[in-house]
Amino acid sequence: MVPFWGRCPARQVIKSKPNPCGIKIFVAAAPDGLPLDFFFYNGKGDPIVEDPSCSRLNIGGKAVMKLLRTFPQGVSVYMDRYFTSEELLDLLHSEREATGTGTLQKQRIPPNSKLKEDKIMKREGRGSVDQSVRSDGQISVVKWFDNKPVLLISSKEGAEPIETCRRWCRKRRVFVEVNRPLVVRQYNSQMGGVDFLDRLISYYRISARTSKWTVRLIMHFFDFAIAAGWIEYRRDQRALGTPKKDMLDLMGFKREYAEFLIHGHVGEGTDDSDPDYVCSIPPPRKQPRVAHPPDALRTKNVLHLPEIPTPAKKNRCRFPGCNSNGARVQCATCKVYLCLQENRNCFKAYHEL
Repeated sequence: MVPFWGRCPARQVIKSKPNPCGIKIFVAAAPDGLPLDFFFYNGKGDPIVEDPSCSRLNIGGKAVMKLLRTFPQGVSVYMDRYFTSEELLDLLHSEREATGTGTLQKQRIPPNSKLKEDKIMKREGRGSVDQSVRSDGQISVVKWFDNKPVLLISSKEGAEPIETCRRWCRKRRVFVEVNRPLVVRQYNSQMGGVDFLDRLISYYRISARTSKWTVRLIMHFFDFAIAAGWIEYRRDQRALGTPKKDMLDLMGFKREYAEFLIHGHVGEGTDDSDPDYVCSIPPPRKQPRVAHPPDALRTKNVLHLPEIPTPAKKNRCRFPGCNSNGARVQCATCKVYLCLQENRNCFKAYHEL
């Protein structure tokens, strides 16, 4: 939900949401939160409402089918109970050769499924499992009792093999071993991507007030793109084996991006001609008196002119690896002292690093 309380033809009100009033967007995301596709929901006038190919589905099921149009055949989809139904899993199998798994509302349990009642499973205790498989073997409905009954339906996994997991017992105040079916473990491991993306967007949301829904959407998609970029950045850093302490958090990533938009430039030099070029100075051991300028400004091939401040005095060279204490020249833009001598030109090396 994009929070917005002004006038908008597509505005929705859903009281159970953290932002109950706003513009609704359906999003498909990877388990780590990277968005894969999305579309706006326009309410009763949305084309998915009158889609004849999905006449048996509710709004959630129709949204799933529209999102999967851009996906390859044979994907596996995990969703919550707002979307899941037996009819949707059948349609995924027949039209997309895809499988689906999700939690299930009680009123959507297939009529031929015979599952134990809640009272019986509660008497059996935590970890009790019951399963009903359709006659064609295509869909299974699993009921698992944890603190309360949980219903799942899947065309990919079933209850077996059953494994154990650690769960907290409030009465005894200790961790206990509880039986857990396979479909529950797979569902928990694959879900949460969309919620994680929403949480990232909410941390540092652009909070400018506006009465125009178009402006609100533009600001939202700035936040959306930066959050998605940070998730992709984190993927790349993990693939490169970068330690977690050396990765930028979301705020640091957003600040680096803002500094590049202010000072950045593409195509004004040999290294800068590549938009994927990343340059960074290793952090010094001690906190310097004057912080290093942003990388985009430091490597910009303009405005960097040497000057000798008055009164002239010797300072430590700020170029990494240079231990000279006789630097007299200061960069007019970066405000750092650098060596500029016949046998050592730290000034040039600093702005090309």
